[in-house]
Amino acid sequence: MPAIPVADISFTAFCVLPMKFDFHSVMRSLFSQVTLRPHRKQRSLDRILLTGVGLALFSMICLAVVIVSRSYLDFSQMQRNHDHLRAYILILEAANVISAERGPANTSMSVTPGDPTAAQNLTAIRARSDQALANVAALSGDYAILAAALDETRALLVAGRKAVDQVSATPHQNRTLIAIRHAVDSMFAVIDRLGAVRDQYAEQMIRQDARLAGPSIIGRNLGEMREYAGRLGSLLHTPMAAGVSVPNQTIADIYRTEGRITALWQTIGALPALAQSQFQPDKLDVDQRFLKDAFTLIHTLIAEGEHGAYPITSPEFTARYVPTMRPLETLRANYLEDALLQAAQARNHALSTLLTGILTTSLIIALLIGIIITIRRQVFDPLMQAQQAVFRLAEDKLETASFSKQHTREMAQLFIAINRLRAKLIERKMLTQRLRQLAETDSLTGLANRRLLDLIGQGLDDRYFTGTKIGLILLDIDHFKAVNDTYGHMMGDQVLVEMAGLLRTSLRSSDLVARYGGEEFAILVRGTNMPDLLALARKIRLVVQTHLFGTIDEPPLHLTVSCGIAHGERTTAGWSDLVQNADTALYRAKAEGRNNVRYTSEGETHASIESTPKTPQDASK
Repeated sequence: MPAIPVADISFTAFCVLPMKFDFHSVMRSLFSQVTLRPHRKQRSLDRILLTGVGLALFSMICLAVVIVSRSYLDFSQMQRNHDHLRAYILILEAANVISAERGPANTSMSVTPGDPTAAQNLTAIRARSDQALANVAALSGDYAILAAALDETRALLVAGRKAVDQVSATPHQNRTLIAIRHAVDSMFAVIDRLGAVRDQYAEQMIRQDARLAGPSIIGRNLGEMREYAGRLGSLLHTPMAAGVSVPNQTIADIYRTEGRITALWQTIGALPALAQSQFQPDKLDVDQRFLKDAFTLIHTLIAEGEHGAYPITSPEFTARYVPTMRPLETLRANYLEDALLQAAQARNHALSTLLTGILTTSLIIALLIGIIITIRRQVFDPLMQAQQAVFRLAEDKLETASFSKQHTREMAQLFIAINRLRAKLIERKMLTQRLRQLAETDSLTGLANRRLLDLIGQGLDDRYFTGTKIGLILLDIDHFKAVNDTYGHMMGDQVLVEMAGLLRTSLRSSDLVARYGGEEFAILVRGTNMPDLLALARKIRLVVQTHLFGTIDEPPLHLTVSCGIAHGERTTAGWSDLVQNADTALYRAKAEGRNNVRYTSEGETHASIESTPKTPQDASK
């Protein structure tokens, strides 16, 4: 059984004491008995209260401090939001430039090897891509990207460029669809890895401030639309560069990509952030030039190139298709620029609010510093000490507190009264503890008594036991009457005490053992199932059976116990059923030879352990 702690002060328990306690009368008595000779350095509280208006001013200062602190936190958050958004734009720009690199790469894989214009364009866009990645790598502090992620991105970019260069250096007639597709997929992998970096950074931004969710998600989706648009062109470019008809799988990929683009656009277009008037021309441009013109161009080329004969070359397709994606880039750039501008404005506004708050607070403090020092020394500090002392008394912390003697008469009297009240509460607490201990503890064994057990079992007392699912073991000492008749009631009491100690050491600290009545004990087991409960009862039965009871002056006694167990819930009705089931099982254990464990189930009754032969010194004889 867990140790029963001292109970809280209970007004009901206190009322049963053989005395009448009137709190107000006690307080009046205490104050009437307290006498304190005025000290010449002490001043009357009335004179200090003349400056009571200082309390309101002090509250204003506290409010000003709160405002300044909040303003500073707002400014710091706005600054971080601005810097996070700027770093996020660099990541999106890097993904956009690397995605755009596929256009010149596709052209390079479509023209003859060594074409100077294609090589010049590819070199220029690759330099832009490298610079964009360098800008991302230059981020530091809270905005830095993991070096491992950037190294993986660079490695994939190098591999993709190598695959592109190998196709570009191959004579046109020897280029295969597989080689071109491999090069295109290698460039796709770069964006996939960088996209993971982008998404991880966006998640970090949103965790910092949920207000960044809009710019991060819209920026990501617009970037995704640009990437899917580029992949759409690359999917069609591959068979065109190889001079073959579009494979069915590629057609399926094209239509699947178009579906993703359309779904993203419908989602983005419905957002209030893009419903502002400054974005309407860009949205119309996307609808016309990309969703209409670009899709029409792709569908036309798929239909006309059914047998590998396309009306235009792959470079001509790239030259016509790439401009249709620029409205997406323009819309994304304009939106992110506007979001960055709003973040800067929010930061500047927070800074202005912070500076105004600091200036206002400084002026107030400068004007009131002298008054506040006096009031704090003479009123606020003593009242705070008294407040903490009262709080400790209310929390039942009755340790003695020391107070400074440099107080006004009224404050000194208040502290003396608090100490007097503390002494009364200590006396009352000791009496209450004793009453509760007597009401809840068996005087012989020190275990919980039947009254406390019923309260716990019915779920009315959670001080020592929690949970709803419980197991109950009713345990009865076999032939205990023979112990009393043979050895006397003194020995019987000693056996009960020894049995209580034996049960304590055999149970977990979370279990509860109580004296149920006479030679019966009850054990409550928290949150167990019937097999575990049965195992515990077996263990107790064997421990008792192998234990020798008595003293060194008397022959040892071999005793056994019979156990009845049941499983149920800690409710009023559930406890009644639980006790009845355990009692029925105990009765069956007694009827079937004692020294065994029985339990009651929905079907028949099962024995867990057969009775064992009793020794010649068994007390039952």
